[in-house]
Amino acid sequence: MSVREAGDPKRAIALFDELLADYKRTLDPDHPSILNARYNRAVSMAEIGDPKQAITLFDELLADYKRTQSPDHPSILEIRYSYAVSVREAGYPQHSVDLFNELIPYQSSAKGPDHLSTLRARHDHAVGVRETGDTARAIVLLNKLIPDCTRALGPNHAHTLRVRAYLDGGLRAPARP
Repeated sequence: MSVREAGDPKRAIALFDELLADYKRTLDPDHPSILNARYNRAVSMAEIGDPKQAITLFDELLADYKRTQSPDHPSILEIRYSYAVSVREAGYPQHSVDLFNELIPYQSSAKGPDHLSTLRARHDHAVGVRETGDTARAIVLLNKLIPDCTRALGPNHAHTLRVRAYLDGGLRAPARP
């Protein structure tokens, strides 16, 4: 288990900085190990509550991946997902919705409509829609998502339960300002 996964993203950032310095001395800038460490550092920035810095890091990383990989490469899809979530968390829900509108077709095509990553992106898209103030549309999206999650993952899967809980309880609270 990584330091970040163990719940210490600040320490993880410091370790990723050290690792990246070492990697940059010995590896090509586009080496997968460097790109992966940069991704994990950006995720850690989001986890410590600095989504604006994470957005900058994801944006730079995405440009490098787009230069070296196809648009539906699994790493690009994951970066785009994390980028869209960070944009929403930074207080830009409409931009996040737009990013998810672009991502979900790629995700569905590359991994399939029933893959957890696709279902997760659809859920976060609905959350962003809700945060734009369009609760009615968010409810429609979630009501379409629940049967898909139930069919693909099962009724007791953590993600299915998370979507149900958000629909049942999360929409009652006011949207984030």
